[in-house]
Amino acid sequence: MRFVRGMFALVVALLVTFSAGAAHAADVRTADLDPAAQSGHARVGSEARVGLVVHNHGPNPTVTAKVVIDVTAPGGTVFGNSLDKYVSTYYLCTVVTPHKRARCKLGAMWYPDNDQPSSVDGPSGWHALTFKVVAKCTTPGRFKLEYPWDPKPSNNSASLVVKVDGVAAKECEKPRPSPSAPKPAVVAAVSASPSVSPSMSPSVDAVVGEPSRSTEAAPLVAEPEQSSDSGMSTGGFIVGGIAVLLGVALLVGALWRGRQRSAAEEFDEGVIRTDQRFMQNGGL
Repeated sequence: MRFVRGMFALVVALLVTFSAGAAHAADVRTADLDPAAQSGHARVGSEARVGLVVHNHGPNPTVTAKVVIDVTAPGGTVFGNSLDKYVSTYYLCTVVTPHKRARCKLGAMWYPDNDQPSSVDGPSGWHALTFKVVAKCTTPGRFKLEYPWDPKPSNNSASLVVKVDGVAAKECEKPRPSPSAPKPAVVAAVSASPSVSPSMSPSVDAVVGEPSRSTEAAPLVAEPEQSSDSGMSTGGFIVGGIAVLLGVALLVGALWRGRQRSAAEEFDEGVIRTDQRFMQNGGL
């Protein structure tokens, strides 16, 4: 009995140790990534440099090839030459939309920087992404990080903003809809309608200048009455048919009852005759 209890305690201890080790292994991969971006600017046809940095707030470094970087160029721009060449040739990158969007896996580890982004190359930890301006007006792009063990994915993206030199912000603002004008009166709309006025003039001439036409229109007014009469006649015909069927049914019933009565009477008469003959013969 003691042996069984000892084995049971050993198994429980192993399970607890394994669970703690698994939880510890999961915690080792936890890392809070937080990208930030600076706006860039250039003229139409030139390349703008957008400053970018990625903070790893820890508590651990990221796992190699588990961070996915999703870059979408700002509207009105395309990837610059260096960025376009990188995403199209690096074996860990996949081009989603040519010159506009790509997804790349990070082939290294990002270590916690304690708000000092030393894990990214460039002066003061800032790295530059290049975008070529191809339109007068632009809209923000997106730099997004995907990491399975990030405890706070809400801060995993940053907007990529490119401003066009020589273009004021008001020039790219969408015009606001003007307040709706008051609707015209119904009478004015009817009088201005070309489809209504021709149809009204003949009726006025007919009433004022040609009284005889009003008498010709009388049959048109009487047509609904004819339709109602036809409906009534149809209804009368149906009712009459039903009455005829009922009459026939009653007649057949009367004949059937008459035959039943005649048969009963003949049977009664036969019984009476038999009794009379029996009595005449002296009975028993």
